Amino acid sequence: MFMIRLSCLCLLVSCLLIARVDLGRVDLNEVHKYDVEIKGEVKYPGIYEISAGATLNDLLEQAGVLPEADLSVYNLSMPLYPNSVIVIQKSPQKELISINSATKEQLCTLKGIKDKMAERIIAYRQENNGFKSLEELMEVKGIGEAVFAKLKPYIKL
Repeated sequence: MFMIRLSCLCLLVSCLLIARVDLGRVDLNEVHKYDVEIKGEVKYPGIYEISAGATLNDLLEQAGVLPEADLSVYNLSMPLYPNSVIVIQKSPQKELISINSATKEQLCTLKGIKDKMAERIIAYRQENNGFKSLEELMEVKGIGEAVFAKLKPYIKL
């Protein structure tokens, strides 16, 4: 009886050792990856393979975010789960501000435009009989390509 128990114990230990060796060959990073879909206001919508513990911010870095995206409603540190579907919403549409007729107060509602900048926009508009194109706004001192890119979705002639 003792020999049978000893044989069973040896067999069990052997199985555990073999299993341990086989586990050593498994790439644990592959085991802990899963698919998540993202769509909406992203540059590259689709299905992404992500690692366990990845956050919405990690996924957005891969998918790219369009300027129209409204990320203010999302928790960027939110963990993602297998087979999740994330839809990035567009910012609520506001009425566009006319750079040819807006008051100083209206111009100041634009992100990044303060009193002095609004005054320069109005002065340029008056000196040049209005703006002929949106891009002409970059002729105003202090408005370069980066500022213009942020303003463009919110302005009109």
